[in-house]
Amino acid sequence: MCDDIARAFYTRDHAFDLFGGSNAKADTEFLQGISKELKKIEDRLKAKAGLYAQVEYQLKKDARITPSPFGPCPLLQTPQPFEQLQGAIGSVQRSREHVGAKWRHAHEHDTDLRGRRVTEKEWLAGVSLPLVFEMHFLTRAGRSRNKAGKPIGPMVKFIGATMIELGLAYSDESIVRAYSLRAPLRKERDALPGILRQI
Repeated sequence: MCDDIARAFYTRDHAFDLFGGSNAKADTEFLQGISKELKKIEDRLKAKAGLYAQVEYQLKKDARITPSPFGPCPLLQTPQPFEQLQGAIGSVQRSREHVGAKWRHAHEHDTDLRGRRVTEKEWLAGVSLPLVFEMHFLTRAGRSRNKAGKPIGPMVKFIGATMIELGLAYSDESIVRAYSLRAPLRKERDALPGILRQI
């Protein structure tokens, strides 16, 4: 159980950032810089037509393009190596832009998240620790209230005590709120172990 609690604690800050959405903007800017540098290199080589032709030939030779099993298609032309590299960089850049946009705005449109991104404490109390509880106590996590209306139950006590030990004290009321609000994320993670949604 200690290992699972430790794993939940040490992944709390990026478990919901599986595809690095928080770094996507920096990745995009980095790729834009690489693309500009590559264009400058290509322009410099083109100024030396003979050398450019040799470099292009060598790049094509090294690529060892496998012929199609259906034979050559006159409608398709093999792009030049520099164009291929620029195309690959552009494709990755667009992908990172999409991930970054999803990271910044998906929580605004996802009704399960009610307009705000999951916090680290919410992730622990509402997703990771309830699953640890179920795995080790072999019972479904749940919560109830006493006659005074205060949250009670073994799961609430387990999560509350664990959060205190982790130095992230969280009230019983907050635990119950996180457990209820983040149920869709917990169900998805429970059904697809190891695969977390990018939000």
